[in-house]
Amino acid sequence: MSGTPESLQRKIKLVGYASITLMTVALLLPLIHLPNQLLFLLGGILVFNLWTNKAFGFELRNGHAKQIPWVNNWFTRADSSLTGNSITKRLVAGDQVDSVLVFGGSAFAIPEDAISILTLGENWYQWEPDIVWDLKPEDRYPANGYSMGAYKTYGKDRVVVYSEAMMFTAQLGGGLSWIKLGMNSKLNPENHRLLLNTIHWLDGSLK
Repeated sequence: MSGTPESLQRKIKLVGYASITLMTVALLLPLIHLPNQLLFLLGGILVFNLWTNKAFGFELRNGHAKQIPWVNNWFTRADSSLTGNSITKRLVAGDQVDSVLVFGGSAFAIPEDAISILTLGENWYQWEPDIVWDLKPEDRYPANGYSMGAYKTYGKDRVVVYSEAMMFTAQLGGGLSWIKLGMNSKLNPENHRLLLNTIHWLDGSLK
């Protein structure tokens, strides 16, 4: 993008991130007939507020969040990184969410009236590179206390924000059948429960 102003370059890159969001929402919304509910499974944040990355008090950082040292990125009840709340609680037998595995994503700040579902701990760091995955050690900053999934009510409506999309997909790494990612992975049998419980909270089944 030689000759393109830097601010515009950043917006073009952000559009690339948001395209995943558009596809995710486009796939899910036909399944959810909720005119008064809002579902946002975000790799950007709120498509209609693309340039500012802010809406409803949530502030998403356009970057990559990872643990150092690099390990499988688990959120669990055992270490309180996955919180017990209206979305992760048990509705019927087998619905409680105790652990979730993410495969990427970014950190975002939540408003005071929101509840974090996936909370980053002291080993988490965030990068905001100009080039995707150009993660230099000197460019990272602590992401402790930020969120990767949160929810809140907004008047009579409900809002859920996730900044990691792969955990709610079913993928093959590089198209190779033996590399299973997202809900295909045998490591994370409960990711689908989080997705279903999120939908049930939005439709009012979970209070």
